[in-house]
Amino acid sequence: MEQVVFGGRMNIPKGTTFFKTGENVEHVYLLVNGQVRAKSEYMKMNLDNGALLGILDIYSEEYLFDYEAVTDLIVLCFDIAHADGIQKLLKLGKNYQEIAVNSLFAQFHEVYRLYEKSFLSYASEMDDFNVINKEEDSAKVDMEICTYMNQIYALDKKVFHELFTAGEMIAYEHLITGSKLVADINSTALKLVDVLGKAALGIQDDEAQNKAADDLSDGEDTAEEGMDESAYDYALVESELANSMKQILDYSQIDEKEASRFTLMVSQYMNLPDRNTSDNDVRKLRKDIAEQFYQIYENVFLHSLKDTSLSRAVELFLNFGFMDEKEFDKKGLAELYYFKPDLSGTEFSIYTVYGWLKAIYEGKREPSKDEFDQDYKENVRKEKAMHHLSAAEETKMLSDQTAKVQFEIRNMFKVINRLTTNEITIFSPILTQRKFSKSIQKSFLSAKKLSEAMRAIMKVDYSLFHREQMYYDPENKIDNIVVMKQVLPDFILMPNVGSRGVMWQDISEKKRDTPARFVLSAFFNGNLENSLINMAAVYRWEICRTVQGNYWNDVREHSLTSEYCDYVQFYRKNKDLTEEAKEKIRAQFKSCRNSYREMFAKDYDVWVKYESQNSIRLNKVVRGILYMYCPFAAEYRKKLESQPIFNAASARFNRENTKKVRELKTFNSNVLKRGGQVTEVLQKNLDFYELG
Repeated sequence: MEQVVFGGRMNIPKGTTFFKTGENVEHVYLLVNGQVRAKSEYMKMNLDNGALLGILDIYSEEYLFDYEAVTDLIVLCFDIAHADGIQKLLKLGKNYQEIAVNSLFAQFHEVYRLYEKSFLSYASEMDDFNVINKEEDSAKVDMEICTYMNQIYALDKKVFHELFTAGEMIAYEHLITGSKLVADINSTALKLVDVLGKAALGIQDDEAQNKAADDLSDGEDTAEEGMDESAYDYALVESELANSMKQILDYSQIDEKEASRFTLMVSQYMNLPDRNTSDNDVRKLRKDIAEQFYQIYENVFLHSLKDTSLSRAVELFLNFGFMDEKEFDKKGLAELYYFKPDLSGTEFSIYTVYGWLKAIYEGKREPSKDEFDQDYKENVRKEKAMHHLSAAEETKMLSDQTAKVQFEIRNMFKVINRLTTNEITIFSPILTQRKFSKSIQKSFLSAKKLSEAMRAIMKVDYSLFHREQMYYDPENKIDNIVVMKQVLPDFILMPNVGSRGVMWQDISEKKRDTPARFVLSAFFNGNLENSLINMAAVYRWEICRTVQGNYWNDVREHSLTSEYCDYVQFYRKNKDLTEEAKEKIRAQFKSCRNSYREMFAKDYDVWVKYESQNSIRLNKVVRGILYMYCPFAAEYRKKLESQPIFNAASARFNRENTKKVRELKTFNSNVLKRGGQVTEVLQKNLDFYELG
């Protein structure tokens, strides 16, 4: 590195990785102009002008991230190799104190958000079955301090400024605290995925193994009937699927050298005595195979759009990730060959990943958000703002269906295909028979099985997918009115064998009338009811946050999230709670890593499964919140209203509901008086409140 004075200016070319994971922290850079991507094995984030690069790493004394120049950079370089390096930076004045602290808090907030999104729910599931050995769990994130840091970051800008320019030691202590938390988050994340990998190998206690066995037996009786084995033409199967990998690679039209390299890597991997080892060489091999897999998939998909007829090997690859016939026995290969599930015949839109990508290409659906919570249009406009695209190129990209498909494959598909398997550290995208614990047909998450499970939840939580929409009809003298409209989610089945479901996003492109996206493994070996209830809970939380915007946790604006956050924040002062209830809340919040959403999801699970059946598990306050914002259907409410414990919650709901019905009847009456008609939309809206 070129020698510069303390605070001297440097230019860094695009593509340079200037700080590398594991290297000693000797410098921090103040980013004057450009964009940097900071990434570790399981997290990444983009950093823009004003970011102090390396500030997260000062406690660990080694860089926790690779810092790569996304564009040409201009930075100011500060040598902090010596013990007084950070103090020397802070002594440059109040401006530098505020820059350092503001940058630390902003980056910490992003790291914590990614940690909460990708790891907290896994940690909670592992804790449920004591898979994590607590005595060995030395890397533990102090969630109370995380909450403190996030609350400080949320302070009014003026208060924040006055606090951190009041003295350099205040700034210094918070820099050390924040960077220590990031070091702990990084260590904990690495440990969690290692544990999840062990769990996938069967290194679990007896309770977890028994539960897994129970979950795998779910749905045996509801599997759809498939083709009778006696009708299999084994000679045809063997002929059409012979050399499947070569068929697929040839069809993909990738470079011959790349095809040979991929074939060799897969062969090496498949011939390993232990494919699930955590050995570094094997982990790298799995990673390299996965990277190439998605490029091949992209090529095959785009090529398939030009063909009216696909070979069976290509079809199986696109729908289920199949590549190698040698990974199946004779019967298993024939079963897969003849397996052609029908995902129609239901009120839900259910897609294989191939069907989903075709829907995007045909313009029926827009691409999903990436892991940074940005959609396709936002990414294109960001590229334009960074001068990577001209105005003409931006316009072309916004309507480029091929680019949209590529964005979906490289972001949502690539990320969530791995997540849904629940085997983060040993993930391989290629379908093999050894991943199945029962027959292919019984493992498949059929439209019937998925729809019945989702309907069972909606039967209890009848308003789950209803949203407020503006409605007007000038011809029928109907002014603007808010009506409830049901918007059912899209279900996307990933081409893998797995046990996890993910609510990927609640709406698309900020349009509130677009479906949510629920993603599960196509061959599902988990507990479907539990997964769907958890996804429904996350959806409830996220759609409320979307609708409420910046007021999602402001109790002055009554909503599910604001009242629930208020309940958790101030439970110690709540006179409606006993000391025993308060202790349970404290323990529950701690077990949920101080995540409001995670805690709500657990309460929602109890609400749907138990409280709906008059099995009392929740406290009075949370019951009142859920009764108001996640009400049971009328048949459940009628059974529970006679119970004294539901009286207060029921009274509030009935009072608000009666008021709403009266308002709607008055509105409909006025429409008739003006010579209009009560349309089907208005009648359905009234029925929702009267009959729901």
